[in-house]
Amino acid sequence: MRLIIAVLVVLGLFYAPVEAYNTCTNFEVISDNSTHYNAPPSIFGDQVVWASEGNIVAHNLSNGVLEQITNDYWWKEDVEIFENRVVWVEYGPIAQIRGCDFGLNGFRGGCLENDSKIWITNTVSLKTDPVLFEGKLVWSEYDGNDFEIVGCDFGLNGFRGGCLENDSKIWITNNSYDDKNPDLFEGKLVWEFFENDWNIGFYDFLKGSSLRLMELGDQRGPKILKKEHRFYVVYSSNELNEDDIFYYSLNSKSKRKLNLIDGYDEWNVEVNNFGNISLFWQTSKLGISNLEGFDGEFIDASINGIDNQKELDLYGNKLVFQIINSGKEEIWISYC
Repeated sequence: MRLIIAVLVVLGLFYAPVEAYNTCTNFEVISDNSTHYNAPPSIFGDQVVWASEGNIVAHNLSNGVLEQITNDYWWKEDVEIFENRVVWVEYGPIAQIRGCDFGLNGFRGGCLENDSKIWITNTVSLKTDPVLFEGKLVWSEYDGNDFEIVGCDFGLNGFRGGCLENDSKIWITNNSYDDKNPDLFEGKLVWEFFENDWNIGFYDFLKGSSLRLMELGDQRGPKILKKEHRFYVVYSSNELNEDDIFYYSLNSKSKRKLNLIDGYDEWNVEVNNFGNISLFWQTSKLGISNLEGFDGEFIDASINGIDNQKELDLYGNKLVFQIINSGKEEIWISYC
């Protein structure tokens, strides 16, 4: 019997419940209290960006200043930041990818309110979920039949595959089902695709190869995590009849379920490749939706009296997220 249990532990199929502990502190609202709609945030370094009332804003954590990046009547959402570069989807009126660079502030392409922003796309199609890593940008785009994964490289600007408005972009997928919610890190790309249920696709930019990773139950929201020179795909799945967090090793080609208390749902996982805290996700453990994390031990980031934390992002020890509070959508930060 002991041998059987030991084998199950190694395979990741046996877990004892683990209680979370609270290490997150200094919860603070960083959105403007006069606003009612603040879309999910993105963080890199000390800059937090999001769409507020349809325009892009940035909160600089080093000086506490909240500034407008855009200020016009076209609706914007799906904001993403990496290093100095910011991108978003703008409905002007057709959905396009636009962007700016804090390193160009005061010039064309800068992120000051009056700087001219750049157009990255100009096609007549719906675009969603842009993600950045270093010089690469990928997103999901509707091709007239379904959503595909499309990308460009700022290092190729002016040539095929570049990110200028008139550059031909690279279609990474071309199939008959929806490919959505991509994530990108160090040349590795994952996304979810729907074929009878939601599964996970993978593409290696260095090898130019793609494959299907998961096809059991609904696999949602995959993210690339790198720990100690090993790559993992972290995602949520209902294959055990409730939403749980799993991680799949790209090195050993094996998967494990994170050791979570049964009977609750966990979903919308985010990874942190720039700090000790590896993961955070939404959980139903304390109500509708609160936040929980993992850094070798479990972390409770719930707030007393608030039961709708969601849409999180991570950088270093900083956790940013959206809260629905008194009918308003607010952006908060905590340090964990």
